[in-house]
Amino acid sequence: MENEPCKLAERYLANSEIEPVSDLLPRGSAPFYIPRRCIEALFADKVTGVKLEGIFLCPCHGCVQDGGPVGDRSTQFNELKEKELRAEYAAIFALLIYVHRPGLIRIFQQHGLKLHGTEYLHEGDFDRLKEKIRGQPRKETIIDLASLKKKVLRYQYSFLVRTLKPYFDLKVIPAKELLPIKENETPKGQGSFAKVHCFEFQDDDYRSKEFGRVTKFARKVFMNGEASSSAKEWYNLQGLSKATNHQHLMPALGAYWHGDIFFILQEEADMSLHDYLSRGEGEIYKSNDLWRQVQGLAEGINTLHNLYQGTKIAYHQDLKPANILIVRGVMKIADFGLLEFKPVLPDEPGSTGVVSSHNTGYYAPPRQGHYTRKDDIWSLACIISELATADIQGRDEIPKYRAARIASGQRGRDTPAFFLGTSVKNQVLDKHRQLQRMIQVQEPTGQDETTSVFQRKFYTAAFFALLNSMFRHDDSSGSLLAVPGQVLIPDAGKVAETLETFRKEAMSTPLLNVQGGTTGSSSQRDAEIAEDLAISMDKILSKFQDTLSKKEEERLGRVNLANIKQYLANLQAKQRSERRQQGLKRLSPFLEAFEHFEELLRKFCVPDTFMAFIWVDHQEALNQIVDVYGEVGRQQPFHTKYDELLRTQPDITQIISAGYSDIIQLHAVALKIFKQRCGFRNL
Repeated sequence: MENEPCKLAERYLANSEIEPVSDLLPRGSAPFYIPRRCIEALFADKVTGVKLEGIFLCPCHGCVQDGGPVGDRSTQFNELKEKELRAEYAAIFALLIYVHRPGLIRIFQQHGLKLHGTEYLHEGDFDRLKEKIRGQPRKETIIDLASLKKKVLRYQYSFLVRTLKPYFDLKVIPAKELLPIKENETPKGQGSFAKVHCFEFQDDDYRSKEFGRVTKFARKVFMNGEASSSAKEWYNLQGLSKATNHQHLMPALGAYWHGDIFFILQEEADMSLHDYLSRGEGEIYKSNDLWRQVQGLAEGINTLHNLYQGTKIAYHQDLKPANILIVRGVMKIADFGLLEFKPVLPDEPGSTGVVSSHNTGYYAPPRQGHYTRKDDIWSLACIISELATADIQGRDEIPKYRAARIASGQRGRDTPAFFLGTSVKNQVLDKHRQLQRMIQVQEPTGQDETTSVFQRKFYTAAFFALLNSMFRHDDSSGSLLAVPGQVLIPDAGKVAETLETFRKEAMSTPLLNVQGGTTGSSSQRDAEIAEDLAISMDKILSKFQDTLSKKEEERLGRVNLANIKQYLANLQAKQRSERRQQGLKRLSPFLEAFEHFEELLRKFCVPDTFMAFIWVDHQEALNQIVDVYGEVGRQQPFHTKYDELLRTQPDITQIISAGYSDIIQLHAVALKIFKQRCGFRNL
């Protein structure tokens, strides 16, 4: 009968089938799977008209034939058996239902035959069904055991699906197992050795929690016959993952052999820097944010260059916009297939024995005997040159800049490379001079006032001198890095450090807001405090911002005191209406004290940006740790106390910065806690 419990359960499972969406699964892989949540729902009595006990005690002919009379089975259905059927025996019970043999579940339980974790059944396991039970010969005879064995071994991969996890070591997945993924039809990228395919899990149950907030993935699938290339890239990524966890280096989540398919797993990027520059994808970075990211790239390269300092040299050898990925606004160096860890040459500690080659295309350095760290610096300079062009003139200028570099060969045309012979092209140096004149003489079009001021202070002669020195050019304008008679090429650490200095100096000037009408030493001291304070607090704020996603940073940066007071009023009213805990007045000391703090800052700078990250509307966090914030407010000096400190303390900058740092650190801890415990849904 079609309405028997086992038949209803079988139809439910058949209707729950899901087929993976991918053209890159090995031959023989299971064609569909039954989601774990569907099996759990079936045995939790959440399917209309079907209950676990009803399936176990099904009176149909087939269930009686396999499992015995209903009366005998009813004595077996106790609390312990029920718990087993909902846990470690759930998958095998669902499979037996699917192949029309649910009555055999008692025998499978007696012999410990189950699907659990990553434990699949093998042919030899079925020999147990012929063994004696407690020394007594078997009374039951399993009808058509050979056919049953064939079906169970075939369909088990549809009922027990592996939860994919990140691994430091190579993971082998049998070909018959499937990946429960929905993969994009078109590859996101393709190189000489591999294609990059992006996917999401069709069911989040099979995405390990160890992946954290990563929900979109990219797998680099290597072509047949490229075993050496794939092995080398994984070796490099594995070494990097174990040696460092730098924010601007793209980590590998794992490497897997799935049947005859080898792939490396990473988080899917929103785009590459090539997409950003050449195709105009993504929101335009504000100048300060852009150069903070470039500073991070330089720091990442410096990390590579110094992993094994003194014994080996690690260099990337393939730096170009296509190999810099943007993930939630963060630029990350990727594609380490050409990364090298080579012994240092005894006569030249900055060089390896690898012959230099044009692996980076147009961003490659001039060819020389051996590859050095300076070659990575050249490629980084190419990227910085194009980023500066896009920041000042807009991304539409990039094709024109490349066209200008083409028209520089002996026959009138060349590649868009940045060098001719062994030197940087004149068109590159001309572009730098053009950008410098443009930024100093007139405001770039389409920029807001804050950005324009930042750019005028950032793009100085010193900036372009640094950039030209990365191109091994002796800038006649006089760089602080220049040495008479030779070009001092900065290493990646120096580039990062200098960019940070330029950025902080550019940030400090627009924040100055020294009150007019005062003269003499008081005015001078206020100016000095303002300058030092802006730099100090910006450093504190930048460190905190680096822990945020771009979305979080944008949202938190818009909050002000009026917002937070309105939010608290709304929350108080909501709690009152729901008769829940109130008492948010405990936050009053915090709000009052830091309102005074804001008034103090206004003497020396425009405080809106700094204070936005104090008035963070943590929502759940504020409601649960109001006592902590209240106590912080009670310990915070009021405006009158700061006035006294201004008159008596020479190190007032350190005092103000320390107060700001303390509250920012408290916010950072609150963010961390509530992201983990509450999901921080509203950020």
